[in-house]
Amino acid sequence: MKLATLALVAAGMISAAPAFAANERSVPYNGPMTHVVYDLATHTVTPSLVKGAPPTNPVYNNTTTNGYYYKPAVGKYVMDWGTLAATPYNCITQFDIAYVTSSTAAAGVDIKVRVFSGATGYGTQGTLEFELLLTGLPGSTSGSPTGWLVNVPLSPDLCFHLPDGPIGYAYEVFDTLTGPYLIGPPNEAGVANAFDRYIAGTNVYDGTYWFGGTPFASFYFALHGWESFINFGAACTGTGGFLPNLSLGDCACAGSTVTLTISNALGGAPAALIIGAFPGAIPLDPYGMCFLDIGAPFILTYLGPLPGAGPGGGGLSFAGVIPSTAPAGTVYTQVVIQDAGNLITTNGVQIDIP
Repeated sequence: MKLATLALVAAGMISAAPAFAANERSVPYNGPMTHVVYDLATHTVTPSLVKGAPPTNPVYNNTTTNGYYYKPAVGKYVMDWGTLAATPYNCITQFDIAYVTSSTAAAGVDIKVRVFSGATGYGTQGTLEFELLLTGLPGSTSGSPTGWLVNVPLSPDLCFHLPDGPIGYAYEVFDTLTGPYLIGPPNEAGVANAFDRYIAGTNVYDGTYWFGGTPFASFYFALHGWESFINFGAACTGTGGFLPNLSLGDCACAGSTVTLTISNALGGAPAALIIGAFPGAIPLDPYGMCFLDIGAPFILTYLGPLPGAGPGGGGLSFAGVIPSTAPAGTVYTQVVIQDAGNLITTNGVQIDIP
């Protein structure tokens, strides 16, 4: 996103500054960033196993090279935004934040993190997808500004699905000595040299503020993820030339609820769900035109006649809970449909459990 400065000023949404030094809330910080990992169960941190190295599978990752941090007001939260590029890594399993603090409070520092989809800024924060309060984060032992980069691995019940496209990420702090670290220039697309402020509790928009000057600035934030699902194999042509489709919604983490949806099928046709541990190629007709793309052994669950009528008008959505004890791994799913006397299939869906 590029700023159209004139248009924004005309809209009355900018609190502008010619440079960082002129913005009384942008505070220089040129010290090191200490990397730690936050434990959700104990609300404590430990040094990163590989100091300075981010986790694998980055989905959205800015840099940390600016040398400034922002001190937001208490009772407000500040949101920056960018674009999540088209990627299969939509199941968010970890995130990173960075902040600087002078707080010496014995209880540590608290920061609430929010993640939005559809956020384009200037008062549009989109849909809240995730919110988490981190308590007892490390502060400063000397009262001088101290920088921290915190990796937060999410427990299975907290992983979340984030759609491709515009996203927003917000920091809320609870003291006047702490603020999110600024970065520049960001690696990611769609990032503006501005941030939104909202009133905590009511989520009322409180204005858009421009950092101004050089370097380009954004709040540091990173997301790390997993492939929620990957389509594989091919659907077989059904009545009327329609290709029945199988899709997965939500994030397939242990303990989460996922929804499978069958669409574009023959209404009233009997269907069965196949689940297996391996891909395969089992022919369903003597001509080698249609295959079950899951290998034996597998589990077959009869779903009954598909609701809907006519070619392409049949479909069904059903939800299931992945057991909280499910180990990390991969399962393969596909639907077999009896269409006008022939057995045909949807595409297959590979479900990866992180």
